[in-house]
Amino acid sequence: AKLKEAVIRQKQEDRPFALMFIDLDRFKEVNDTLGHSFGDLLLLEAAQRLQRVAGNNNLVARLGGDEFTALFDQVSNIKELEQFAEKIVQELRKPFHVNGEELNYISGSVGITLCPADAADIETLLKHADMAMYRAKEAGRNTYRFYTTEMNSHALNRIRMEEELRQAIKKQEFGLFYQPTLDLKSQTVESVEALIRWQHPTQGLLVPDEFIPLAEESGLINDIGMIVIEQACRQLRQWRD
Repeated sequence: AKLKEAVIRQKQEDRPFALMFIDLDRFKEVNDTLGHSFGDLLLLEAAQRLQRVAGNNNLVARLGGDEFTALFDQVSNIKELEQFAEKIVQELRKPFHVNGEELNYISGSVGITLCPADAADIETLLKHADMAMYRAKEAGRNTYRFYTTEMNSHALNRIRMEEELRQAIKKQEFGLFYQPTLDLKSQTVESVEALIRWQHPTQGLLVPDEFIPLAEESGLINDIGMIVIEQACRQLRQWRD
């Protein structure tokens, strides 16, 4: 509702505003290791920090999970917006103290989009802020990124690549190369390292850096892991035979 009001106000008064997406880095690790109740307390502390940075004139809301959004409707220039984003990153970088535990590995990734410069409707603004946030994560997390038009093509490429990856799993387009480990005393091969490659139908042989990060993000890494285990075990059986 507040975002809708900001869009209407921008059109009526020609007053630009900024929308930020904030995602807590490594929050899943907290839930998995310390439990959801602990995670809820961490989210509460994060929300309080974000509200302190935003102040009383700006809105901070939790979208769900570990994602927050912030609406800055009284920002006069990009420099001021950058300062807000940097303060958010700095605040989330500080250690969290929850139930006697100190967490030093939590940080935040921030995506920023501008209205009307980037978009003038709610759906597109939310999509752009989300894209920018993911680019901040890809840049190493613990940072912020502004939306750019290039992010649209990047997102489309990512969606296409993910679908191709799913098809590659079905069609068994992965193969293993084996790098031997040599015992220098006996001059014999004592083991091998299995190195995965993707035989892409149009792009040729792809190395892990080109598809493993996407496999991890999309949840396909376990399927690929099983392919690797099966192929390696089958090859080992052949060598022994």
